[in-house]
Amino acid sequence: MKKYILACCLILSISGPSFAETIFRVAYRDKGTPPYYNGDGQSIPSKNPGLVIELINLIGEKLDLDVRYVRKPWADVLTALQKNEVDAIFDASFVPARQIIGRYPMEQGQPVYDKALYKRNYSLFVMKDSTLKWNGIHISALERPIAAKKDFSILRDLEIRRIKTVSVETRLEGYAKLKAGEISAFADLEIEGDAFIANYWNGFQDIRKIRRPLKSKYYYLMLSHGFYDKNRDLAEAIWNEIPNMLNNRAMHEIRRDYNY
Repeated sequence: MKKYILACCLILSISGPSFAETIFRVAYRDKGTPPYYNGDGQSIPSKNPGLVIELINLIGEKLDLDVRYVRKPWADVLTALQKNEVDAIFDASFVPARQIIGRYPMEQGQPVYDKALYKRNYSLFVMKDSTLKWNGIHISALERPIAAKKDFSILRDLEIRRIKTVSVETRLEGYAKLKAGEISAFADLEIEGDAFIANYWNGFQDIRKIRRPLKSKYYYLMLSHGFYDKNRDLAEAIWNEIPNMLNNRAMHEIRRDYNY
């Protein structure tokens, strides 16, 4: 009987990794980006918290993780990851310098797009009478700087192209500068920019979006170095489950609840 019990234990121990009761601390920004994460402030909506929250919860159920969320301003989210105060953050686009503070899902030195949480487009917003053009390679008729919110990674992309940029604190400040003629364009996330213009239609009806996206970016679940070093198998399992869960039936049903 003892030999039988021992054999069963050995079979269970080699059948696959067990991550039961592992606390998984996740931080994300305190400004909502529907439908990916909803609501503002430190609270997390009890109903429809966001598609990324739903996705991580499904992964937590699959891998027996005790997922605990905290919301902070984006700069504090990054700091918390760097200090190993949290195990993961989202939504982080790939910025090579950020690898100092945490880990992306990587293969051969490049981020794995299939393991991204989602993809979003940056677009250029200009005045309706602007002659500025973007052909996917070059921006022409650029007479003044391009502005973007200070925490948007698109600023770095524009600076790499040697385009003069202006950083702003808020979306409203950026569009106000555009309307005042201080900048040639405002680089914004497409969905949020469209919604902002629609909500402020009386003030910004003379602004239009250039149809061709300025850049498409993938957004990832970054893991802290401390979490990855201590839980390498679990870390890889979490990233591997992202494409699996994005395409499973439960996630499709959740998307319907969000009309997405």
